[in-house]
Amino acid sequence: MDIILAAGSPALRDALGDTLRRAHHTVIAFPVPADEEPPDDVRADLVIIDDGFPFQSHPDQWNIVLRNMQTAPTMMLRSPALGRAGTRSPLPSELASVHAGILLDKPFSDAQLLAYVRMVREHGTGHGPLLARGGLVLDTESKQAFYGDDTPIALSPREYAALLALIEADGSYLSFEELLERVCGRGVFEQRDIMTTVMYRLIRKMRRVGLFITKHGDSYRIG
Repeated sequence: MDIILAAGSPALRDALGDTLRRAHHTVIAFPVPADEEPPDDVRADLVIIDDGFPFQSHPDQWNIVLRNMQTAPTMMLRSPALGRAGTRSPLPSELASVHAGILLDKPFSDAQLLAYVRMVREHGTGHGPLLARGGLVLDTESKQAFYGDDTPIALSPREYAALLALIEADGSYLSFEELLERVCGRGVFEQRDIMTTVMYRLIRKMRRVGLFITKHGDSYRIG
């Protein structure tokens, strides 16, 4: 995909640009370094805007971004809420009328960013059910798991269902019985052996990508 990235700082611009390029996307990143000229004719498949972009310092570059937002889906990288009340600072006036179809709260992982980009590429929109924990992202529509630079993790349907249950538990422990009911249903004694194998394989697969499922007694949680 051809992506316009309007970042709030050179460091963020370079980091996100590198992530997107490693995933084989073409990236035009703003603000353009001082020793380079902004491109004249740009057409993007996706526009990614950081709400900290220095609008006042680069009005011409911001106009390029705005023009592309009229024809391409837009993702906004949103600053985190502050304080115990979870209030957000008002958006800059330049973003007041911007309709971003995708909101991604900072901080986020590469896997989260690339999962939304992949959804735009495949479906033309970033609207979709994604669950994330650290560098792990589950696409609950396609029932696929991704990690790191949007690398797919091969899971069986039961392994995926168990992983989904653990992520939805949000760090809490789930007992073996709870996972068994969620993944296999009730009433079949032989399913216990199947579930034991599912958890054994899932733990091994998660460990290979640097994620750990903790077992405490007969309960499990994902770290």
